[in-house]
Amino acid sequence: RMLVVLGRGADPISKWATVIAVSVGGGWAYFQYCNTGATNWTIDLAVSTEAIRYGDDLALLVVHVESRNPRREEIVLDAAQRDVYELRVREVPGGRPARAVIDPDADGELIRTVNLLPSDGYTFLPNGYFNDTTSVVLPTGSMVALTAYLRYRGDDVSVSRIVRVEPGEAKSTGSSA
Repeated sequence: RMLVVLGRGADPISKWATVIAVSVGGGWAYFQYCNTGATNWTIDLAVSTEAIRYGDDLALLVVHVESRNPRREEIVLDAAQRDVYELRVREVPGGRPARAVIDPDADGELIRTVNLLPSDGYTFLPNGYFNDTTSVVLPTGSMVALTAYLRYRGDDVSVSRIVRVEPGEAKSTGSSA
């Protein structure tokens, strides 16, 4: 008799134990998912260049800003939301002493800021790769710092690259996470 009573009581208890275990496990998995930044956005940026002779002492520096959205969700930049996607071209200052640090985002004269964000916004498709190309005319032999900068929802990512403008030489890609 006692076994029958225990058997009847064990069945509901085991079912509730399973429900509780699955709920706790699911909650823990969701906590880990959110805690590792899985709900955050990311865009991978890279900059590559090539210089083409443009005149006697001028070169056309062609800049490719390559972006990749590794997420499964699209990311939509909107200028009205204060999102930014731009390329900054800054002259690298000369005459610094040995071991001096040059900040590509602050040192030297800002030559140009190129807005890469169209007025109607920019959509980074899920798992998409994009290549935005622009160019600037510079003196041959000059050295510039290029910074691709993206701000979305108040958070930002950027990549910088320093290049010497020498026509006929393709420059390799630099990237960031």
